[in-house]
Amino acid sequence: MEAVKERLADKFKKENMQPASLEKAGEVGEYVAMIWPPMAPSEIVVSEITADPAGGEKGMGAWASVGQKELFRLPLK
Repeated sequence: MEAVKERLADKFKKENMQPASLEKAGEVGEYVAMIWPPMAPSEIVVSEITADPAGGEKGMGAWASVGQKELFRLPLK
C-alpha cells in the first residue's frame, strides 16, 4: 500500500488517500487507483468514478453501482 501511495503522491495528496472498501464505493468525481493485474501487479490504473457502470461492466459489492473512466496508468516501480 505504501509503495502505491508514494507513486501517486506526485498527482494526489497522500492525506486524502484511503483504502477501498467493498461496502462503500467512492463518490462521483472522486478517483480510484488499483494495482493491475491482481496476481502479479506491474502498474497502477487510475480512474475517475462516474455515475453509471460503463459498458455494462460491474464491480464487486458497492462498486457495482458506479462506473469508472480510466484516466492513466503508472508503472508500479
